[in-house]
Amino acid sequence: MFCCEQLDSSLASIVLSLIVSHCEVREGIKIQKLSWHQKVLLSKEIKLKCRSFQENGYQGVSETELLDYLLLYRWKNRQRLSIKECKSDILHIEPNDFFDYQQLVAQTSPFQLRDWTDIKDLL
Repeated sequence: MFCCEQLDSSLASIVLSLIVSHCEVREGIKIQKLSWHQKVLLSKEIKLKCRSFQENGYQGVSETELLDYLLLYRWKNRQRLSIKECKSDILHIEPNDFFDYQQLVAQTSPFQLRDWTDIKDLL
């Protein structure tokens, strides 16, 4: 088993995506595990929400980050949701909710500014 702390963030999100999509569910969505079919069914709403964020000036929101927010935070304590409920929930995400989650992720991240040797990557 490998540790995500040792991977850069893009590789970690790819690995997380592969792990999450590995499980199949017969009825509803088992939270933190989506099949490829469920991802396809939800992709339209996720793209619409990302586009909505970008139109409102939030250029840095990606589909992967939004999906991580849904699976790891918003739907974390729910047992099962129907596709219809998931679609509706995606369309009702407020930027404030998403960025509160992003702030929590940044605060609990093992990476700190002093660990970076080249700050030009941030510019």
